[in-house]
Amino acid sequence: MGEWLARLPDRRDPVWVTYPLRHVFWVGVFLFLFKLQARRQVKFLLHQPGILAHINRITHGRNDTVTHGDNLEKILRWLPWQDLASIRTEMMRRLLRMKALCGYRLLDRDYIIAVDGTGVVCFEKRHCKRCLTKTSNGKTVYYHPVLEAKLVTSTGLALSLETEFIENPEIGHENGKEKMKQDCELKAFYRMAARLKENFPQLRICLVLDALYAAKGVFDVCKKNQWRFIITFKKGSMPATYEDTLRMEKFQEENRITYRPDGKIQTFRWVNEIVYGDHVLHAIHCTEEKPNAKPLTFAWITNINASNRNVIQIANQGGRQRWKIENQGFNMQKNGGYNLEHAYSHHDNAGKNYYLLLQIAHIINQLIEKGSLLKNIRQACGSIKNIARLLLESIRNHPLSDQEYEALFRKPFQIRLNTS
Repeated sequence: MGEWLARLPDRRDPVWVTYPLRHVFWVGVFLFLFKLQARRQVKFLLHQPGILAHINRITHGRNDTVTHGDNLEKILRWLPWQDLASIRTEMMRRLLRMKALCGYRLLDRDYIIAVDGTGVVCFEKRHCKRCLTKTSNGKTVYYHPVLEAKLVTSTGLALSLETEFIENPEIGHENGKEKMKQDCELKAFYRMAARLKENFPQLRICLVLDALYAAKGVFDVCKKNQWRFIITFKKGSMPATYEDTLRMEKFQEENRITYRPDGKIQTFRWVNEIVYGDHVLHAIHCTEEKPNAKPLTFAWITNINASNRNVIQIANQGGRQRWKIENQGFNMQKNGGYNLEHAYSHHDNAGKNYYLLLQIAHIINQLIEKGSLLKNIRQACGSIKNIARLLLESIRNHPLSDQEYEALFRKPFQIRLNTS
């Protein structure tokens, strides 16, 4: 990572620089890696000799103190957020080149990328000119959502791959009054898709999306980029196609299979070769029954031709993995100690940088929690939150000596995410 950090632009006068950018970067990552939950905690919990020793070691620095949270804020205000995003991109490229995630591909071909939006910060007064607005019962709130693309796996990984901030790009006027041209999740998707293709041009991708994305524009983007997709199929998003699919199912009784995993009964039905403009789509319905529970119904529209050999994988290992971005992704970042919805800064650019530092820290934490280095760590620590707490205390109070550090890394070793 040192090589990537060395490429970050530093516009400060070198004569007055005390803390190099790589030092500031790791303080920002530690803020989220150890789940401190507020910027002010940098002063109280990271200003320790043990923390300083570790930062100096990983940055090859010689600082006498850990930088203050206020200095972190100042630097994140002018550091372009796109530069921190490039660090996250390099991290994910490294994992993909190592084939560390190869075992989680759908049908041994595509990496599953879940795309969804979530709220980040919300204000009662206008925060900036780019705020989105929502009025309900005469009350207006100003908020900043974000669109995320996360690489998800069946083991619970939700690794941030790309980010698009949903914000109003400009202010128009109508009849002498200011009129906001609201940005939205679907517009943000088209911007994100272009950057995703640019950063990962050869990556085989299968997008798993909710029903909002069942639109011709999304199909066009996927066709252009040679991406596969599995999109939640609801009557409201494509009403005519949905009704046609239900009628066609009755005449294709051979396209039916039953699967019994873990005491459940899943019945799959599918229809292939559905013409939608210049696209050929395929629909899959799944009915799941459990003892003493109401049956559940799932449906997807996809550009993967379904058959009795792959329909179970498309549904269970593809379409139903979309919820990972909600649970292991957004919910963990909001309620698992990262405090995603906390306003770490009221400055527009700094706020985006804090968000990206959170994503980088979350990637690192997931590799610790899911990797083979510390097996059964969650059971031993009691909870994922405790892992970060114990890791912080260990680094604060037990810094490694030069001899211990050299002994630890004298021999190469592997951390595996797939033990199969």
